[in-house]
Amino acid sequence: TGVADMNRLAILGLVFAALAAAPLSARAEELADADTIAKHLEFFGYKVVTKDGGIQAEHPQNVNFNVKPLRGGTLFLTYFPTEDATRSAAGRKDSLELVNDFNQNSVLTNFYIDKDGDLGASAWFPGRYEKATFGALVERWNSDIQEAFQRHPERTRALLR
Repeated sequence: TGVADMNRLAILGLVFAALAAAPLSARAEELADADTIAKHLEFFGYKVVTKDGGIQAEHPQNVNFNVKPLRGGTLFLTYFPTEDATRSAAGRKDSLELVNDFNQNSVLTNFYIDKDGDLGASAWFPGRYEKATFGALVERWNSDIQEAFQRHPERTRALLR
């Protein structure tokens, strides 16, 4: 049912948030092919900084995000600060309904509200870098986020700072 699907998506978002926030094992993972990934992101117009075993990617038109290693794959991760009103019971309910809509219409990206009440977005893919696949993932990541925010522009503006 629709409610069951929304609940599964909300749980999946929480799992991704927990995985992203969970400390890695004593031996930190390294981002496989970090130099190649950085060059590919630069090709897409991102300014990249290698930091803390991952990559910070900034773009003038697309969402800024981090690229990190996670359990044999690669994680894209970003956060959007939210308005304080979203921390009230009514505001949180509206925020979660909006996030459920984002997830129902997303192909790759998982949206969630983190423990601080901010909007998070993540996408994980297994294995090592492959040029065509990585390029498609970056494009889909950006499309998912842009499409989500454009679907309900007023509600999204009310959610984000």
